[in-house]
Amino acid sequence: GFDVGGYAQEESMLNADFSLALSDEVNLAFGFEARNEKFTQFAGEANSYFGQGSSGFRGLEPSNAGEDERDNVAVYVDIEHDVSDALLVQYAARYENFSDFGSTLNGKIAARYRISDGFALRGAVSTGFHAPTPGQANVSTTITTFDGTTGLQVEEGLVPSTSPDVAAVGGTALKEEESVNISAGFTADITDNVSLTADFYQIEVDDRIYRTGDIAVPPLPTDPPGAPARSISFYTNAIDVEHTGFDVVATAGFDLGSETDLDLSFAYS
Repeated sequence: GFDVGGYAQEESMLNADFSLALSDEVNLAFGFEARNEKFTQFAGEANSYFGQGSSGFRGLEPSNAGEDERDNVAVYVDIEHDVSDALLVQYAARYENFSDFGSTLNGKIAARYRISDGFALRGAVSTGFHAPTPGQANVSTTITTFDGTTGLQVEEGLVPSTSPDVAAVGGTALKEEESVNISAGFTADITDNVSLTADFYQIEVDDRIYRTGDIAVPPLPTDPPGAPARSISFYTNAIDVEHTGFDVVATAGFDLGSETDLDLSFAYS
């Protein structure tokens, strides 16, 4: 067997959260987070990548080995405000700075209106942000497979989105995903022991990250005669997507004597 190298993903995070009651009606929560992400690619032994390399999975070459790191820091603030006995409003904001993707500010507003002691309406609107992981942005690997039409060998490469091969086929470097999230529903106490919640949600995501299919690329000038054809794939901001759904949760609790109780739950999505 060959040592074909490998990958490692490491994350370190420091987080601190605080909560403070400003008054009987207003509660303030805030916090801080610092995170480091490191993606490492280890080269395989020389025999795994010289010439045609190891069969099936070509070893990682020293030129692909190395570490890619990202640091980011974030702060957030969350305010819950009892506007009246019936109405609770929540405001939240989060600022985050990435060493490789810059800064982002996201927010949320949510409310709950209690119509009676046993029934309340609730809803929320928020924005979201997801930066590509260092692995998605920098992974590089090659496998040998067979073309389903001709039966000939093909070198399939998963390459970084910043690769010249990606630019040659019209690809661009990865950027962040952004989303808008909306939900609305109700909570109800059916009896003293039974409660029900139901929520509708819609999530719109722009620039969702997916891996492409295999894309044929021309041979390199240094390829020997008869070398396998080459194709590449890469992670890209492929499409805008919309998710909609409906969640229902029912819970019930029963006392089965002085020392025993039974909790039941049903969830449907």
